[in-house]
Amino acid sequence: MNDHDYKKTFEKILRGQEPRITPMMAPPWAPPGTYIEPQDGEVGRLRAQILRLEGRINELGNERLFLQGRVATLERLVEGLNELLAMVPAPAPEWIKKHLKFLIFVCHPDRNAGRQEAAEVTRELLALRGRP
Repeated sequence: MNDHDYKKTFEKILRGQEPRITPMMAPPWAPPGTYIEPQDGEVGRLRAQILRLEGRINELGNERLFLQGRVATLERLVEGLNELLAMVPAPAPEWIKKHLKFLIFVCHPDRNAGRQEAAEVTRELLALRGRP
C-alpha cells in the first residue's frame, strides 16, 4: 500500500465505510506484535467534525451560487437603469429657460429668411417650452 491508499482507508474508516480496527489487527506498517486499541470516542468525534465540515462546504457552495445569481440579476438591473437614464433628456440650463421666449423670437424661420437651421433650432426651443 502506498500513502494514498492509507489516506483513502482512513477517510473510509472515519465515514464508517470500513470496519474499525480491533485490538487484534495491526496495519502492515506497525512494528510486529503491536496492537492498536480502537479509539471509538475520537473516531466518533472526527466523524462528526467531518460531517459538520462537509455540511458547511455544501452551505458555502449554495451561498456562492445564490450570490452569483444575485450579482447577475443586479448587473442586469443596472444595465436596464442605465439604458433608461440614457433616454431621459437632459434638463435645459436656467439661462435658456429664462430667455426662451426671446430665443424663439430671434431664431424663428420667418425672421431668418426660411433657413433650415432656424427651423430646427425653433423646433428644439419649442420642445423645451413644451409645445410641438
